[in-house]
Order: sequence, then structure tokens, then C-alpha cells
Amino acid sequence: MRSKTILIIIIGIAFALLTTLISIALVISTIPKEAYIEDGNIIMKTKFGTEYIIPELDVTYVNLPTILPSMTRINGTSIGKYHSGHFQDKQTMEKYYLFIYGSGTRRSFIYNDEIYIVDFIKY
Repeated sequence: MRSKTILIIIIGIAFALLTTLISIALVISTIPKEAYIEDGNIIMKTKFGTEYIIPELDVTYVNLPTILPSMTRINGTSIGKYHSGHFQDKQTMEKYYLFIYGSGTRRSFIYNDEIYIVDFIKY
């Protein structure tokens, strides 16, 4: 009976540890690292190495909207200065895709009917 209890506790701890490690890996996989334009493509890379490639010919550059403190995360990651994913302004109800890592030149464009706000290291 005592060995079953110990085994259940060990399995529970292992499950909790595995769940925590998977959660950390998922968050790290979405944290922005850099964005730049190269060979006619907008390339956005995460710290985990994931690349998002958007053909520059398919985007329309627009004036950079004011990012208000009323911005809330719908689906994405926010850790300190890093913001990646879908956000919505609670006042205007406008939706944005943010790829911000706190350095570079911030630009805004529309791609697939969605407004992107991106920090570029070069463009």
C-alpha cells in the first residue's frame, strides 16, 4: 500500500513537471527575436527559430496606429517588452497582430485583412 502511494506521488510530480516544461517551450517558441526584409520577403523569426515569411508584394504599408494601454491579448504571448500574437484595442475594438521585441523600427502593414505591427531590425 505504501509503495503504491509513493508511485502515485512520483507519477503526479513527473506529470506536473512535464506539463510545465511543455508550457515553457510553447511560450519560448512564440517570443519574437527579429524581423527584417530580405529578397522581397518580410521575415519574422522567433527565439525558438520559427520563421514566418510574408511576401512584401502582398502587404500594404499603413500609418502606425497608436498602441494604447487598453490593448488586450486575444491569442498570443506577452512577456515584458516581447509581444507576439493577436491583440485587440478595448476602446476601438480594432484587432492587431503584434510582433514586437522592443528594438528596431516599428512599422505597420496590412496582410490578409489583418493589421500587423512589427519591429524591424532592418528594412
